[in-house]
Amino acid sequence: MTKIQNICIYIIILFLILPSIYSKDNKQKTPDNYTDKIGLTEAIKLAKKNHPDIQIINFKIKRVKLDVKAKYGDKRFTELVELQEKLDLKKLSNQQDDLFDTVELKALELYQNAVIAKESIDVAEKDTKYANLSLETNQKAVEKGLIDTITYHKIAESAKLKEQDIATANQEYKNNLTSLKLVINYPLNVDVTLTDDIIKFSQELDLTQMVQELFVRNRYIQLADMNKKAKKLEYDSKKESGYSEDEVKKSEYEYQMAVLELAKVQNEQRSDIINKFLDAQTKSIGIQTAQKILQTKGSIYQVYKYQYDKGYLNKDDLNNAEIDVLKAKIGLKKAIAEYNIAILKYNQMLR
Repeated sequence: MTKIQNICIYIIILFLILPSIYSKDNKQKTPDNYTDKIGLTEAIKLAKKNHPDIQIINFKIKRVKLDVKAKYGDKRFTELVELQEKLDLKKLSNQQDDLFDTVELKALELYQNAVIAKESIDVAEKDTKYANLSLETNQKAVEKGLIDTITYHKIAESAKLKEQDIATANQEYKNNLTSLKLVINYPLNVDVTLTDDIIKFSQELDLTQMVQELFVRNRYIQLADMNKKAKKLEYDSKKESGYSEDEVKKSEYEYQMAVLELAKVQNEQRSDIINKFLDAQTKSIGIQTAQKILQTKGSIYQVYKYQYDKGYLNKDDLNNAEIDVLKAKIGLKKAIAEYNIAILKYNQMLR
């Protein structure tokens, strides 16, 4: 068989197998495989599952676990080696949890921001609609000589600014939704509807209990404690195994440093959780303030509606009062969103 015939055969085979490879790859990436509705919990799960760095660390953890398992079964390896292997595994596990924290916070932030921006679009559209109606009414008033042209131009300028609010809210919504898709590894060409509203996370802020659990469950403290134990075991082993005085002294210093490092990490984490607790408390007060503002705006609207129904107030003032209520509702959701972020950071201290 000639060289040209061999090349022709290879080309034919390539054309035969390419369609199946292409169709298989395409099937995995087609938008049909993705849902068009996403809740907050699902978004956070997808962010954790699909982040490439987390996947890489998962493979590293599996490899270390295999190494540890192999070495545990070999009597030649000492307790110190086993502890050091556990320490390596803990370091990787902490890196994984750090990434979990980052993507979880990012997914929550983007999801909430997108929901708020979507609602802001609706409010801006209604506000613009009312402004244009007012503009039409005042245009007739100008023609009748009831108001001056300067007042009319101010109203017209205000209406234009409100149209800009629609564009701004739309852009914010698109930006946050696109960023969310990137975080959860969704195709950008898939239209997604966010199904969950912003709801305050249920959480009892018990600082005393959290601090008590911190010294047991906090991953940075656990890692520092494991390192201290490893250094202590290494020091004891060298002291009992006839190592030189300098080597034993060096090992003793490393152990003392590990003890100091543990105390340092404990103080840092305790300070961090207290600051996160205070931040969550501040954000909780922010919710109360936003609720009071909404209540005040709601009461004003009811008074204005009564006055309008009685003929004491014009439609513009009533519409403006309604928009104030809608904006206050968005303000409350923003306050709740900030609180949820603070609570998540607070709880992540014990991951």
